[in-house]
Amino acid sequence: MTMAMLLIGAVLGYSGTVVAEGGVRTFYNGNKLQRACYDTRSGEPRAAVGHYAACVGYLAGVRDAAAVILQALEARPILCAPFGVTPEQMRQVWLKFAQANPEFLHLSAASLALGVYRETWPCP
Repeated sequence: MTMAMLLIGAVLGYSGTVVAEGGVRTFYNGNKLQRACYDTRSGEPRAAVGHYAACVGYLAGVRDAAAVILQALEARPILCAPFGVTPEQMRQVWLKFAQANPEFLHLSAASLALGVYRETWPCP
């Protein structure tokens, strides 16, 4: 693992594997992000506008932060989403993962999201 990846892992809570709860202090864990992305009370993915905005804003911020940090470190990208991927598409990818993997949702949402996006949009 390169020094850049270690630094990114320290900053974003992602080191190629899921970080254990308590290892990184974050504002959102997977459970909290899932609730923001999918209003479980009504069953409608976009039931609460404020929750939807928090969800797509968080996910876009995770992606943007990773890109900016990697660029500043002159490191290779860790995910390569095609041009034009929207925050809504990122939300859909996140929800698919969260619904299929509830056992991981106590972990850092940023770590989980980066891992999911890295698998969904790997770099060549």
